[in-house]
Amino acid sequence: MNSADGHGNACSGFDTLTFVPAWCYVKFMSARRSNYPAPAIFGSILLGLLGLLLILVYGVRTWEWGFMDDLQFVARSKNLTGRFGLWRGILENTREHLRGDRAWGLFRPSFSLYSSTVYLLSPNLAYFTRFLTFIGMIAFALLAVSKLLHKAALKPGRHFYSFLLMTILSIHPLYDTLGFISLQEYSGLFLAMFGLFLFTDERHASNAWYAAGCFLLAALFKTPFVWLLLGAGIMAVFSRQKIALGIFCSVSAAATIGVAASFAKSGLYTAHFNEFRLSTVMITILSFFKQTMIPVLVCASAVFFGWRSKKRNFHVSAPYSALLLGAGSMYLANLLPWGSPSYHMGPPIFLMILGGWPFPWRRQL
Repeated sequence: MNSADGHGNACSGFDTLTFVPAWCYVKFMSARRSNYPAPAIFGSILLGLLGLLLILVYGVRTWEWGFMDDLQFVARSKNLTGRFGLWRGILENTREHLRGDRAWGLFRPSFSLYSSTVYLLSPNLAYFTRFLTFIGMIAFALLAVSKLLHKAALKPGRHFYSFLLMTILSIHPLYDTLGFISLQEYSGLFLAMFGLFLFTDERHASNAWYAAGCFLLAALFKTPFVWLLLGAGIMAVFSRQKIALGIFCSVSAAATIGVAASFAKSGLYTAHFNEFRLSTVMITILSFFKQTMIPVLVCASAVFFGWRSKKRNFHVSAPYSALLLGAGSMYLANLLPWGSPSYHMGPPIFLMILGGWPFPWRRQL
């Protein structure tokens, strides 16, 4: 039996277990260097089957609500839906969350709606939905990278996506967040990656607007995601073909930042963090470097195994790299006064890694 506050036990070994599909895939495909036949389709089938096994193993676990935020949210959801019925109860619950967040100094209306609905589920279903969000977040990230490499006329070798997958799976804060239903990081990252996938897909002009909507919703879950929205607006303006989109993204981002800053100044929870303390900043920086050590080692191993810089058509993916690196850096800057625990570090590390290394590299072997 597992709970949110027991995430250390609930996810114990799970972050190691997730390496199994990617690592087996690399070893299986590497067998082609010998005379052992290993077509790509078999490696993909193996990866899919092992991924499905992980989903099933995770889904059959018995979960219980945790003690951090879950109990009060569950009690409120049951109370209000019992008094007003399902839909009116969700509406009243959302209003209660908005009022509470305003007093605390938090601006996260998307989260208010999310928390008013997710705690109506059973613990097992809520945690399994959380896990599917984790899978979807990674899938959209890989699809976005694939789109960009295709646009840049780059054709990475069979190991490229395996190493990228292993790099993502080596971000330990992602597993810490997996154990807390009440945290906003996963929902924000899922929307951000879905938005990035749409933003890189130019087959339909409307996709860029849908991407902007996803970035905005992510920012309304967790304010630091607003830098993705602002960055997308700047990219749209400089493209000179999406001026209206650029104005929408920039104005929406500025409004979100303004409202969030206004709330934070007087909030019971956030006002404490408006003071700059060097010791707190150093704690956050050290936490960031600690959590990035393993992903950096995986990236280094990718370079060691033969990837080298590919300058041709790099201008196609460079703006997206800048978008992700800039958004990740600004996200981290927002966390500096908080002395952030590890589970807050997942999004900035994810964004920086995704923007920092996959796009300019190409497997030459």
